[in-house]
Amino acid sequence: MKDIIQFKITLEHSNPPIWRRVLIHADEPLENLHVVIQVLFDWQDYHLHEFKIGKKAYGPSADNHPMRGFETNALDESEHPLHEVVKKKGQVFRYTYDFGDDWQHRIEVEDILKLQVDGEHHPRCIAGELAAPIEDSGGIPGYYNLLEVLKDKKHPEHKDMKAWAEDMLDGAEFDPNYFDIETANANLEMMWKLDDISDEEFLEVLREAEKLASQPGGPRIIPD
Repeated sequence: MKDIIQFKITLEHSNPPIWRRVLIHADEPLENLHVVIQVLFDWQDYHLHEFKIGKKAYGPSADNHPMRGFETNALDESEHPLHEVVKKKGQVFRYTYDFGDDWQHRIEVEDILKLQVDGEHHPRCIAGELAAPIEDSGGIPGYYNLLEVLKDKKHPEHKDMKAWAEDMLDGAEFDPNYFDIETANANLEMMWKLDDISDEEFLEVLREAEKLASQPGGPRIIPD
């Protein structure tokens, strides 16, 4: 039997709430919860991030993020498993991504489950609502302003903002109401496959990613 933690992750100040519910093994490092959030909220890991759990802060080491070196107050998230920092059901902590746009995520421990797990495993998203904001859209205020501009074809900035959004999404049109749980889980599985595979297997995964990414709402590969 393995401890599986059920988290509900909500983008703070989103209205209606943008959220994801996910199951992840308690022995995974906190760093992997960061990867899960990046995947499920379509972030691209271009910016710094930080977990705040109680009075302690956790973040990437300088080895894991080239921009991390100037900060010294946060503990290395790769060295702390979830079972160490998650104490009980109902616990709440926060994850901030991109200190400029200030995307704040509320993370609630909804349950700690005892489950029988056979074979390979990876985190699973079991519910969620709404698309996450587009990267670098200016935080919550900027994102909702973007939505208003995109809806109003007569807005003087509509053409430029629509072109910017499509460029950020590789030509796709942004639908704020779209969230596909199957795509989300395909992307999570893909990320876990990349962890420890041969070069040949890596190329096969990339080919699979290209097929998925060519579909509407297809998953994005988070860069190293």
